[in-house]
Amino acid sequence: MDNDGNAIVSGQSGNPLHDIHTIKYAGADGTVLWEKHYDEGRHESGSIVAVGPDGSVVLAGKVTGGPTREDYLTIVYRETLPALSVARGTNGGCQVSFSGAPGLTYRLQRATGLNGPWETVASSPTGVIEFSDTNNPAAQVFYRVAQP
Repeated sequence: MDNDGNAIVSGQSGNPLHDIHTIKYAGADGTVLWEKHYDEGRHESGSIVAVGPDGSVVLAGKVTGGPTREDYLTIVYRETLPALSVARGTNGGCQVSFSGAPGLTYRLQRATGLNGPWETVASSPTGVIEFSDTNNPAAQVFYRVAQP
């Protein structure tokens, strides 16, 4: 339960590999407030759910990738998570927008694979980044936002 009396339920979904499925229900009527699905491509399982004083939902669990490979997992969900949006631009590139907390510096990074290497392509001390990526290095590009 969170501070407002809403219920948070987390479990496994999928077959043969399990993913973590987390749902937040309104305490008053059971309406679904949000659903989150976590899939890393291996067997994921959550075992502990906690709610922070700011309302963030923290899930602890593990990821298993084989008979002897096991990693710990922590996921944090926030109601007001800053949004990163990517849209195809008219020039064949990508238009990337990010709106975070005002006054914080963020770096927009780009890579051709999830494991990097990551290259900083834009930075802003205002909490807002608008970036037109007209020089995509490959057909498949990934973006992420980092805070120093």
